[in-house]
Amino acid sequence: MMRAAAAIFLAAFSVEPSTTAHLNEAIALGRTCYAPIIRLQRPGTDFDVYVESPLARIALFSATAQQMHLPFDAAAAARHYTTTSRVWADYSAGGSRTIAVTGILVATSHPRSVSKPIAVKTEHFFLGRAASHGIIEGLRFRAGESTFETLPSGDFTVVLETTAGRQEYRVTDTDRTKLLHVCNER
Repeated sequence: MMRAAAAIFLAAFSVEPSTTAHLNEAIALGRTCYAPIIRLQRPGTDFDVYVESPLARIALFSATAQQMHLPFDAAAAARHYTTTSRVWADYSAGGSRTIAVTGILVATSHPRSVSKPIAVKTEHFFLGRAASHGIIEGLRFRAGESTFETLPSGDFTVVLETTAGRQEYRVTDTDRTKLLHVCNER
């Protein structure tokens, strides 16, 4: 079932879901505590990179609602749905905390093109309830986040501009089929 769901999201990754059926598929996947969020970890880099499509965002909302025992259906999903994709960086386990993300770009090789984000957050602090247990947690930090109008179909590269230079992360079709476990264990 998980592979079938991943294949559905691979096909729909950069396609705008306009039907309740697509939203219901994303909701159902989220209820299993998985989302088709791409996590790119590369040895020797300072950051892990995450790529989230509109459908992945709905699956993540669904998983959060499931963990918090809150209702979440197609009507709620439709209210949260956007057509944009997000790419963000978070420090890797061995990453230097003295390096900051100054920009995120998406590049393709054939044909060569570079996409700039339509919105950027270079750092994001927040206080809120944790989905795993519903209590107020301390500050969380996200090192960098960019919103893109669309992401390319096929392979592409996420380019992190950092205070220490560029770090590149290749996204392949295989990466797009992986599911990320998004719920904390109870």
